Formats: sequence, structure tokens, C-alpha cells
Amino acid sequence: MRYDLQTFSTKYLKANPLWQDSGKVPLDRNNFAPRVGFSYAIGDQTPTVVRVGYGLFYPRIPQIYNSVVETDNGLTPNSIFLNQTNFYAQQIFPQCPFSLVNCGPLASSCTAPANLLPFASSNVSAFAHNFLTPEVHQTSVTVERELSHRVIADLSYSFVHGQDLIRARDVNLPQPITVQYPIFGSSGVNFLDYGNIASFSSWQLTQSLTCPFPPCLNH
Repeated sequence: MRYDLQTFSTKYLKANPLWQDSGKVPLDRNNFAPRVGFSYAIGDQTPTVVRVGYGLFYPRIPQIYNSVVETDNGLTPNSIFLNQTNFYAQQIFPQCPFSLVNCGPLASSCTAPANLLPFASSNVSAFAHNFLTPEVHQTSVTVERELSHRVIADLSYSFVHGQDLIRARDVNLPQPITVQYPIFGSSGVNFLDYGNIASFSSWQLTQSLTCPFPPCLNH
């Protein structure tokens, strides 16, 4: 018998009243993970052996998810987006080797300069209110028989099924649109046809700073 319980630090969590799931981490207390197996031998001389095993596994949730929920609470700006095709953004766009924002090592906070505040934005990352720890069911069946001295043959079957797997969902993402893209042969020279794909991108056919050699795929 096995029981798994994973907890997270809640010291730096802050809830955003505009998003009820923010500032919370999951606590799934129902993660019983039994494993069972048996083997049975048929016959005394050169027996046939049947082995069967089953296990229920709960993988650990990476700590990075807890960190993202701590920092992306939507209460303070935590990202800066500069579009070089925007005239005002061009004036402060960083030029190598100069950095845009200077923060000391291990700084507890890092505030953007006043000239960057119009470009600062915040994100909200949260676990779903009905989040469950992913679980994986694994089964194996093996039939083994001794054919002759020091010669053994076996036949195995394995089955793995996962559910409640972690995935990210952007609630602000619009519905995808159908985009055509060219299909070339393996040499990369011969044009074959156009294909269709549901995408959140679009083709840009005019030249710009972000697309010096059109066509470009915009995200």
C-alpha cells in the first residue's frame, strides 16, 4: 500500500479579488497509490510462468507551478512588452550590451523605471479550482517458458493510461483561425501544395522591422 501527499509553501501567496482561483495551491488528499503483483508457475519440469502486475502512480507537480502562482497574481506589473515597430517603444528599446532594467543580485523586488511603466503589464496564473493531481495506471502481463537448458522465451504486454494530466490554458486566447501554409518536398525546393492548419498566427506579406523578408508568420 502507498499514499502520496504533496504540499506547497503558501508563505508568499497573494489572492487577487478579480480572479477567485488566484493565490491558491492544490491540496489533493485522495492519492492512494496501491501496487500489486503475483506470479504463478504451471508445471514442474520447464514450467510456464505467468506474471501480472498493476500500479497506480501520482507524479510530483513541478515546483515551478507554485512559483508562477506566487509571482503572477495580477496585483503588480511583472512583465514589460516592447514592440519595436512602435515609435515610442523604439526610443527605449534596449541596445546590446545595455540592459533595460538593472536589479541587484537576490533583490527582493525590482521596479521598472518611470519611462517603462506605460509598457508594463501583469498576468494572472492560477490552478483550476477543480485541479487534481495527475495519475497514471500501469499494468503488465508476462508469460515466460523455458524452451531448453538456458534458453527462455517470454511474451510481455504493457498498458499505461494517464488522466488528469497537467495542461496550460490561456483564457484570453481567441478562437484559432485557418491559415494556409506552403508545403515543399524533402529537398525544400519543390513546391507541392498549400495546407490548412488551425492557428493563432497570421501571415504578414509586407516588410517591417519585425518582418524584413516577407512573408512572415506573426504570433
